[in-house]
Amino acid sequence: MTDDPDKWGAYTRLQTDLNKTYCINNRTWALEAAISAMIETGAAGTPADTERIVATAERRERYRARLRRVYASDLTPQGDGADGVEARTSLSILHDRLKPEDWMLISSIASGEDYGSIATRTRATAASLRVRTLRIRRRLIQLAA
Repeated sequence: MTDDPDKWGAYTRLQTDLNKTYCINNRTWALEAAISAMIETGAAGTPADTERIVATAERRERYRARLRRVYASDLTPQGDGADGVEARTSLSILHDRLKPEDWMLISSIASGEDYGSIATRTRATAASLRVRTLRIRRRLIQLAA
C-alpha cells in the first residue's frame, strides 16, 4: 500500500516551519499541536483544516499565557520548607490510597493537562473523565479529613 505523496504535504510544511523557528512562543506551540493532531488522526486533512487547528491551538496558548500572567502570584510558593514536606507527605498518603488510573487522571488535571488530551491518551471521553475527576475529588476530600 502506498501513501499519496500530497497527503502529508501539510505535515511537511508545518514541520519545516517549526524547524525554522529559534524561539518558543504561541506559534511554535500551535504548530506542535497541529503536528500532533495529524499524527494522532493519521491524516493530514485539508490546508484549511490545518490552519484551523493551528489558529485554535495558538488562541488556546495565548489564553493560557494570559492566565499565567494574571495569576503569577498564585504560582509562586508562599510557604516555608516545612509546608512542602507536609504537602508531599499528604500527597504520598493519598497516592497510596488511590487506584493508579485515578492518580494518573487527577495528577494530569492538576498539572494543567486538558480533558481532551487525556481522553485521547486513555481512549475515554472527556465527559466521562470530568465525572471521574469529580468523584475522585470527593473521595480525596473524605480521605484528607
